[in-house]
Parts: sequence; structure tokens; C-alpha cells
Amino acid sequence: MMTTLGQRIKTIRQNIDMDRHTFATYIKVAGGAELIEQWENNEKRPDENALERIAVLGQTSPVTLACGREINPYAIKWLFEYLEAQERLLNKKAWSSAGQYDIWLAGQVNVLNLLRVWEMGVDKCTMEL
Repeated sequence: MMTTLGQRIKTIRQNIDMDRHTFATYIKVAGGAELIEQWENNEKRPDENALERIAVLGQTSPVTLACGREINPYAIKWLFEYLEAQERLLNKKAWSSAGQYDIWLAGQVNVLNLLRVWEMGVDKCTMEL
């Protein structure tokens, strides 16, 4: 079963043996223990700066902490390169018909556009491909 962000934050805090107040002070968030509790209960999400500091404490990456799974940057880079090449192919073609190949290429360009949104950080964890 996949854990929630709140559960992962709580696990990190407990693994370094800190109470919520000390944890909040250490990662420099103004909301104190109450804010940490809201994060752990998935009522609120930490901002990027807090997420980075928590990830350091948990010896993981902010993306892995936020998503609960490792995302390989080399695989993402390769995927971007491949899909950008497909986009160039699609853009070169005259749109006289919508054959199966055209539909397949358009689908790949759609995936590329989703990845571009993901890359901008809109929501790196919930994007479905």
C-alpha cells in the first residue's frame, strides 16, 4: 500500500526522534506543531522550501518525498527527447487525413504536453499518463 505524504513526513519526523514543535523549528516553518500536525493528517501540504528541508532530513529527494516513489531523471530526459522528436514529426506532416499513425503521433504529443506541465511543477505526483 502506498503511503500518503503526511505519513511519509511523520515517519521522517519520528525516525529523527523529534516532536512536532522541534521539527517545525528545525525546518523553519512559522506554523509550529499545529502546521506539522496538519501536514501529517494530509489537511495541508508543505510548500516547496519546507518539502526540500524535510527531504534532506529524510535523506531523500523532494520529488520522492512528495510522490512516494522515485522518479528517474535520466528516464524523464530520454522520454522528453523522444517525444519532442515525435512532436517535430507531427508538426512537419500536412494534416489532410487523420490516419492511425497521425492519431498515434497526436497522442504522443499529448503525453509530451502533460510532461511539460509536470516539469513546471504543477503537480508532479498525480499526473496520469
